[in-house]
Amino acid sequence: MNDKQQYLVSELWILSWNASVQRANLYAPNSELHRSEFRAAIIAYADDNLIPQYQSTVSSKAHERNILKLSKHGTAIGGGILQATGYKLGVAQKLLNLQLKYLWCCGSIEEPPHCPIDRVIINKTPLRNQVNWTAMVRIDEYRVVIHALENEAKLVGKSLAQWELEVYNRAGT
Repeated sequence: MNDKQQYLVSELWILSWNASVQRANLYAPNSELHRSEFRAAIIAYADDNLIPQYQSTVSSKAHERNILKLSKHGTAIGGGILQATGYKLGVAQKLLNLQLKYLWCCGSIEEPPHCPIDRVIINKTPLRNQVNWTAMVRIDEYRVVIHALENEAKLVGKSLAQWELEVYNRAGT
């Protein structure tokens, strides 16, 4: 990766991180001093261990395992800086799914199997106002939302990633 590409990937990680934690109530009180180290460790873990897998097509099940790995790793290294719920699965999925979306849109990886889940996209399904992505801690909660999103995508004959890209683009306008 050249310097320009590395810069872009770093900036995309910052955007992904900020979007994943901004409303998540992730941190314990008085943990400000260690947040940047935690962020760097999570991003390094994902960048080194998960992202390379997406150079080729990744199955939905393998992707779910990666989200679980990221959530468990974050909880394990989060120590006293995280709330009692640890590095929640909803936050982990948002970070990984959003970074994959960015990298896919840049042409750096294959199409990801899922899409970033947040309030905007959940509200495009029958689950509107029933699920809070920042509170998701179990993979079955995630699967319920993915299933609802896949149903919406199937209605228009799109993959989940393609559907979300189009719907989310329109939601912002």
